[in-house]
Amino acid sequence: MKENNYFVDTNIFLRPIVKDSQKAAQECRELFQKIRASEINAFTSNLVLVEIHWVLKRFYQLRKGDLLKILKGIYKFKHLRIENKQNMGKALELYEKHSVKLVDAIIASHPRVLSKEVVIISYDKDFDKLGVLRKEPGDLL
Repeated sequence: MKENNYFVDTNIFLRPIVKDSQKAAQECRELFQKIRASEINAFTSNLVLVEIHWVLKRFYQLRKGDLLKILKGIYKFKHLRIENKQNMGKALELYEKHSVKLVDAIIASHPRVLSKEVVIISYDKDFDKLGVLRKEPGDLL
């Protein structure tokens, strides 16, 4: 596994916004500082941006202007790449075999995630069922 090579999951972006846990929100902010400083090589995907939008609109009733500000901020986030190389065929296999959300299976289907070259940064323990590597932000600070 290459050092400091991480996929940033949806809940990592959401914690500082929704502040459901002050500790988690602070850990995520510190993680983002490390990404901005190029101390951590990180990427996410369009799928994560869509999931962020859905959660914030559906459960937190954010308005379109606020959603756009958040999504554009993530899209333009310094040193955070957007990479879309998921394998839908593999994702459906993972989804069929494991009790996980489809979106998690799609994220795990990324070839570099499956080969354990990349670690998923997430609080979502369902990734542990998929045979991929996962760490929480606090593990990297």
